[in-house]
Amino acid sequence: MVIKYLEEHKACFNYEIGNEPLIELIEGKADACGKLFLNNHIVLYVVNGEVAFSYNSYSDVLVSENQMYFVPIGSELTYKSTAGFKCFMFRLEDQIRFCDCFTGPMLKKKLINIKKESPFVLSANQLIRSFVDGVECLLAHKMFCRIFFDYKRKELLYMLRGFYTKDELALFFYEGLSDNITFSSEVVRNFRRFSTVSALAESLHYTVSGFEKRFKKTFGVSPSKWMREQKSREIYRDVCSSKLNFKQISDKYNFSSTSTFSDFYKTTFGETPGVTRKKQCKGLV
Repeated sequence: MVIKYLEEHKACFNYEIGNEPLIELIEGKADACGKLFLNNHIVLYVVNGEVAFSYNSYSDVLVSENQMYFVPIGSELTYKSTAGFKCFMFRLEDQIRFCDCFTGPMLKKKLINIKKESPFVLSANQLIRSFVDGVECLLAHKMFCRIFFDYKRKELLYMLRGFYTKDELALFFYEGLSDNITFSSEVVRNFRRFSTVSALAESLHYTVSGFEKRFKKTFGVSPSKWMREQKSREIYRDVCSSKLNFKQISDKYNFSSTSTFSDFYKTTFGETPGVTRKKQCKGLV
């Protein structure tokens, strides 16, 4: 079966072929590993194989075939697998919403009687397995519409609401229900607009000292270090994946000149952006 009028689909502004689609398939061969900074809450669904995920205080959480795992916004997620694997990533909205009448915050009262002391991996029932099989089939036929993806991530949450207990959902989405999540979301959504910690703190109505204290408690590092790391990561992604030339990338990140940008890049990554892009073209990065 082949999708009809593929070029028309590709021409639509809702066709997702760029970074961070709402639904993304991650695949790896033996000894695969990777790292992602999360701009959204995500639900990971391992289709086949076995993957060890690490983020924040959790290390090497093993998720096997037909199991799901939740990771909150603002996390630096790493993964590794000793064998081949296939995993779907469903990117969620900041506020978890199972349906119009039931949202994540409504699970908070369940947390009074629940203490999460270890990672909580959720096994998929047969209905969710069939749902994911359908998503995989449609993506294989290049159904990459953002509106379609939005419907599917909502469908997944609706199925979780329908077939799992509130205690199970509270454990699964535990980190996404904490008071720190609102703060994390605001930081992740706004940090790109500001070049200094003080400006970011002011935009979120904090004093610098109060912001730094709250930030370190939430993210585990100082805001200045975190902002440098995010800037470096996004620059690297633009050099590897975008069609922007180096002057455009330099301007995008407010460097005073292309040579200043190149010096920063070489100091940070140990090579010039030109070398990285050549490697990317040869499939070496």
